[in-house]
Amino acid sequence: MGVDIQTPEEFYRFLKERQASSKIKFFWVCEEDIRKYDESVPEVVPLVKGTMGIHQILSTEPGTILHRELSCFCSRPDICQCYKTTMISFRTSSAEASVNVQQDLTGKFVIVRYEEQPFVGQVLQVFDEELEVSCMQQLGSKNAFTWPHPEDVTFYYHTDVLKIISEPEPLNSRHTRLNNADWDCFSRAA
Repeated sequence: MGVDIQTPEEFYRFLKERQASSKIKFFWVCEEDIRKYDESVPEVVPLVKGTMGIHQILSTEPGTILHRELSCFCSRPDICQCYKTTMISFRTSSAEASVNVQQDLTGKFVIVRYEEQPFVGQVLQVFDEELEVSCMQQLGSKNAFTWPHPEDVTFYYHTDVLKIISEPEPLNSRHTRLNNADWDCFSRAA
């Protein structure tokens, strides 16, 4: 028995009527829904680094998203704590953020994330979307850091900065350490 389907909406209704026998859920998105979403998107949005590697995105409040590289749906519809998530806020424009970061970060010490690992470093230069950071080397898993030879200078996106920290304190003649609050932040990010 054949059925003539003339429009996308008819196709949706056809599938919806037969949905009881399937685990697949169907949703109709009308032009009005799309228009509302288009109007709610800000003119300028911050860069989300590594979009090709992102496998799960969730928005729990207007203007922010949570994303991560590994998907897990054990707490669906909420995002679970099985894997590390990154939060992006769309509340401030990237132009405003860039100006503030350029004024605030040059010469500052930061904790940055690279391949899901935290690193301590000092910001050398700030560009539109990136920071040039000279990173320190951690000794094992201890709160002990040293400047490597040759220097480890890498470019990071602003979203890779986890925290602006105090300048590391001398530990001995060759090593420095983070203060307790900064070490706690670094340890949680590891």
